[in-house]
Amino acid sequence: MSSASHATGATNPRDSELLEIDTREVPLTAPADTPPKLAHAFEGVADALFRTAELLQAPAPSARAFELQARRLSDVWRRARDTYGKVELLLQSVSAPEGACAHQDALNIVGRVVDATGHAILRKVSSEEAIAYLSLVPRFDLASILSRMRRQIGRAGIHNSAVERPRRLRGERRRRTEKTVREAKMDARDKWIYERCCAGCPHKEIVAKLGELGRQESWFLIRSVQGVRAAALSYARRNGLPRPPERLNL
Repeated sequence: MSSASHATGATNPRDSELLEIDTREVPLTAPADTPPKLAHAFEGVADALFRTAELLQAPAPSARAFELQARRLSDVWRRARDTYGKVELLLQSVSAPEGACAHQDALNIVGRVVDATGHAILRKVSSEEAIAYLSLVPRFDLASILSRMRRQIGRAGIHNSAVERPRRLRGERRRRTEKTVREAKMDARDKWIYERCCAGCPHKEIVAKLGELGRQESWFLIRSVQGVRAAALSYARRNGLPRPPERLNL
């Protein structure tokens, strides 16, 4: 799709030009590497704005077709508002230097057209009357608004990365700390098991004592003699120690 088609809605050639766009120059998709939530917001609003331009330029000729066209725009507008709402604060925070949120401006434009077609959807007026009313709706510069949206989404992506990177680093440090603590606790548990195995303590007795001590030390519990034997062997292997003596019926 390269541009919206010329149509009956605009009475002035300049109006028609404002509603056209070459999507190769101003894509309706978010820039590469845009965070998913920001990308969904941009693409939802861009789609709604583009459909609005199409409806203003080429409203469907029959009443039924116009009603379907208007309903589709209304549905797309609602979805776009939902996706925008998830990143609204971030986008509002990077509205400068333009001074206004381009995405909100775009949604307002679409909302005016949705309102204008609403009476036709509810069949309070005829499609002809709704189309005539649409001819009075001010035209907007589609390419200009989409370009503003792309600049805004780029700033939001940079801002988001600057905020998220410290969070990721803190999360990674926390996970490393938790892993170190888990490994230290496991090593302490396995050392205790190994020493008792080497001392000839029966495995069943080790399991019983581990239940009580493990709760005090916040160790992961082992509830079988096979698990106790495996933990002792693993500890010996990790630390280059002799294997615990083999025993039967213990």
